[in-house]
Amino acid sequence: MNNLEYELIQIHQEVLQREANLSQALRQLAVVNPSIIDRGLTLIGDGLIRIGTRLKDRTYPRLNPEEVSAPTYLIML
Repeated sequence: MNNLEYELIQIHQEVLQREANLSQALRQLAVVNPSIIDRGLTLIGDGLIRIGTRLKDRTYPRLNPEEVSAPTYLIML
């Protein structure tokens, strides 16, 4: 039983060490301060996503349960 516990602890330590090594490598590769253009483009993109989400929510109003249970009919001309 002690051998199994030791193996589990060793596996857990290996996983933690691998994660630490990966984290350290990513920190060394990553740019600490992205350029102002990159930050600005990210902010613009996030803003456009928020606006699009709000427009989508307003376009499709939420139905209350009574409306959902009522049958809907498609009228074709």
